[in-house]
Amino acid sequence: KKRWNPYRSDIVRVKGRPLQEVDELIRKNPEYGEIVCCCKTVSKAEVVKAIERMKKIGVKTVTIDGIKFRTRAGLGMCQGSFCRWRVALLISQYVGVSLHEVVVKNDTYGIGEVKVLLNQ
Repeated sequence: KKRWNPYRSDIVRVKGRPLQEVDELIRKNPEYGEIVCCCKTVSKAEVVKAIERMKKIGVKTVTIDGIKFRTRAGLGMCQGSFCRWRVALLISQYVGVSLHEVVVKNDTYGIGEVKVLLNQ
């Protein structure tokens, strides 16, 4: 592969940046202003970028764990109790699968209309 580049830039993160830089990021992309994981200060833009990168390199199934290791969303003090469903919702929206088909730890994530699942 002649055009393959072994080096790539990291996902731009909000955490640890001065407020002026964060304001500039939000002006360029408002999704940086939506925090998905409060424990690790991970923005919606970071999760979306991770999803895009996973799709670009040919990952067959975008999983919550894949996003966790790329963005650190879900590795905080709450271990994903507050952000896991937000990440699942973003995966559902950007990959185009239903919320029931989002995968975590090699199994589908039981979120959403549970009564529908129980009737099947």
